[in-house]
Amino acid sequence: MTSTTAPSRGRRVALLGLAILHGPPPNVVWLRLRNVATVDIATVILDHNETIEQFATDEDEALLVLSAI
Repeated sequence: MTSTTAPSRGRRVALLGLAILHGPPPNVVWLRLRNVATVDIATVILDHNETIEQFATDEDEALLVLSAI
């Protein structure tokens, strides 16, 4: 997978299936971004800060997919 492609639905389902079968891995935050500057990545993370914090404390979730606003 390159940085210009979004994760396929099948790949997201596979990650979720593995998390259900074996228990969640460390929480994964998947950034759905094209080839962007580091400052753009930081902006997405900061814009979703509250969502990321809630995700980090949720024991039932294993994968959070974020994209640019």
